[in-house]
Amino acid sequence: MNLKKAYDITLIGASPLSIIEAVNQNKNGKSVLIIEKSSNIGGSWSVLNLFGYENVENAIHYFLPSEPAIKFLKEKLKLDIEEVTQKFKIFHLPIFGLITVKNKSFLSFFLGKESLEDFLKKKNSFYLKNGSFDLISASKALLDNSNVQIIKNCEINRINFLKDHVNIETSDKNKSFKSSKIIFTNSSRLNSLYIKSDKIKINEKIQLRPSLHLLVNDDKIISPRELIFINDDTIKYIHNVTRFTSKIKKSHILLIIALKHDTKNSKELYNKILKKLKRAKIFSTKAEIINSKWTDVILPRLFDEDLRELNKLIGDRLITLRTENFTRAIELNLKRWTKI
Repeated sequence: MNLKKAYDITLIGASPLSIIEAVNQNKNGKSVLIIEKSSNIGGSWSVLNLFGYENVENAIHYFLPSEPAIKFLKEKLKLDIEEVTQKFKIFHLPIFGLITVKNKSFLSFFLGKESLEDFLKKKNSFYLKNGSFDLISASKALLDNSNVQIIKNCEINRINFLKDHVNIETSDKNKSFKSSKIIFTNSSRLNSLYIKSDKIKINEKIQLRPSLHLLVNDDKIISPRELIFINDDTIKYIHNVTRFTSKIKKSHILLIIALKHDTKNSKELYNKILKKLKRAKIFSTKAEIINSKWTDVILPRLFDEDLRELNKLIGDRLITLRTENFTRAIELNLKRWTKI
């Protein structure tokens, strides 16, 4: 095998958190490589060109409340972040049908049968004022101002942990690398790991989370930005992401819908969802679907405990970055990320 170059640190995948880690390692004097299988950085945060529009959110995103993490994003990455106050729940009541109530209202507390302690502790989530495009732009700026090397459109075939380094083989025979250490995250795809000649069994979790982009035409102005469906047979969440999309037509509303894991793709499903939103008075009776995109989403394949087990098995050649919860990941690494 022709190892073209050696690095101190190699990261698998160019998510925003991986990029922050890579840049921090580089600013601390390490030579760093990122290997990304797609043509873009950002991972699940990357934006789409969809239905003739740019900067469409790729998936449902939000930041769980965390004062230190939000402060880091604002001050270090210069991101404009706002508290989400337009979050509602949709309940189905036997006589009244579908009703929409504000998430932190007493009616939501009563209908949702929450404990008083949970209700009083409930805090709003946060998100980027201009959508995930801003996070990707900030991540790119970090890379551009560093000496981190990134290779895109590159699939990894095999990672072999040896005594004094890690060998990384890719689908391109001219792109194989040697690294002192390697960094995995919860979303790293790990097909073939070896310790010398012994293959490591990877306990990947297959979590199906189908989602749907719907472009709807309606003259009604939608106030809810996030909808949570309670005990619905199909829908989990709906986010209205119209405001993030560049130059969108005034009557067009763009939704991302997170569905139950066993939901099947069908035209009947789309019409069923639209009818529910009309009954809940989110849309007017004249609303119509003009375009759609179904996506079979697979959430992080490795849980935190899986990363910890890999650390125990592999040792110091492996660094794990726990990224299941975005703001929690920032909290865990704030003391190390001093060079961002």
